[in-house]
Amino acid sequence: MVFFVFILFILNTVLAQSNISGNQRGYIENRFWYYPQNQSTIASYKNTVRWRPTLSIEKEPSNGGYQLQWTITGNVLLQQGRDVILDTLDILEPHILEQIPPDFNGQKPSFDDVLLDCNWTFYGENEIEHIGDVLTFPRLFMDINTEKLDIRIGKQSINWGSSLFFNPTDILFQYLIAEPWQERQGLEGVRLQFGGKNWLLTTIATVDLPYGLEDINSNNKNSQELPWYTGLRWTQNRKRNKVSMILGANHDLTLAGIDIKGDFTSRDIGYWIEGSWKYEHAFEPHDSFFQYSIGFDNSFDIGQGVRIALQLSHDGSGEEPLFYDWSSRRDFPIELQDCEMYHVRIPQSSSQKRVLLGRWYGLGLLEFRFHHNWRLQTSLFTNLIDLSALAFPALIYEQAHFLFFTGVQSRFGREGEFMPPFSQRNIMGVDLQMLYPSTQFLMWIRWNY
Repeated sequence: MVFFVFILFILNTVLAQSNISGNQRGYIENRFWYYPQNQSTIASYKNTVRWRPTLSIEKEPSNGGYQLQWTITGNVLLQQGRDVILDTLDILEPHILEQIPPDFNGQKPSFDDVLLDCNWTFYGENEIEHIGDVLTFPRLFMDINTEKLDIRIGKQSINWGSSLFFNPTDILFQYLIAEPWQERQGLEGVRLQFGGKNWLLTTIATVDLPYGLEDINSNNKNSQELPWYTGLRWTQNRKRNKVSMILGANHDLTLAGIDIKGDFTSRDIGYWIEGSWKYEHAFEPHDSFFQYSIGFDNSFDIGQGVRIALQLSHDGSGEEPLFYDWSSRRDFPIELQDCEMYHVRIPQSSSQKRVLLGRWYGLGLLEFRFHHNWRLQTSLFTNLIDLSALAFPALIYEQAHFLFFTGVQSRFGREGEFMPPFSQRNIMGVDLQMLYPSTQFLMWIRWNY
């Protein structure tokens, strides 16, 4: 972190003595989770402090030239309290040792010896082994802007689609409803944009390199195994709506979709219709399916303002509750392989990872502003077939650059996707609800500058 502050200081000094302009922005935040539980060996809280500064440097174009801008975003992260990785190992320890028979002397190996002999190596998410555990750079790109063409090269985010949380046309699906404060993932790639008065054409090609060039140079990987994403989007802006046509592909599937967002009537009721056809080519048997979201929102003059949003989403790749592939979404934070030396067998999850299991979902958002700085907000995400749900009621204070948020995340309803039966939420006798309790409390403070 000291190194990053030093770089910002040097750049500020250089900018002050040149004709190149620059600006700094970002935020500092603290998130505190409290987990009600009866497990004495696991911390009942998680505290995260994050500093996410962004520095942009801009070179003004010369006569008829192009504009250059460099952007770098750092992420300084410190965590304490619950460590899901090490806590999982602590919970697993007696269950793994139970599978190991004693030797001729009636002795069993220690768990540390088992980890070493089985080549199970883990680092806790709170541990700091090297600078990369504290400091990362989720954005690092250069913009080249001309009169007809804009180019972005480097580590950047992808965010396509108008729907809330469930975006069928996004070539990189990210499930953010449980963590709406999270930033979009950064990917290395190139984006091109050009257009006219009422239209815009965007094309992008990216690859996921979480460890930088080490991913390419690693002997255990090759470029064909790296996650990649590419897409083409044409957008037409009209008076009261915006229509986008999308073609895309990634390492798992190919898609074609449409995204419409606009408003109608004198009350300015907003609406969105987003859908896509997808063809999976990475898994056998190959399959095609449709995904779509339809929703609307409206505001009312009650108090300082009330906003309501409702959305219906369909995922054709999902299953009926009886046929859920629970292992494809097993929320286990570590991956263990069988250990032949001690004859330990580890239940393996499906090779096809899924974020959601079902087919039909409803999402509702209600926001009531009772003061110009204070508002109550609750969101509800429901599996409409098995009637399990995820709710997130919160009290929010927002003023200028300061945000205070306190709320509860709760899973409830019938036994189903968000309330899995015990038989599907345990591994080797470990109840995952010990790690992810159905009710969690959050306090979040952020200062933007």
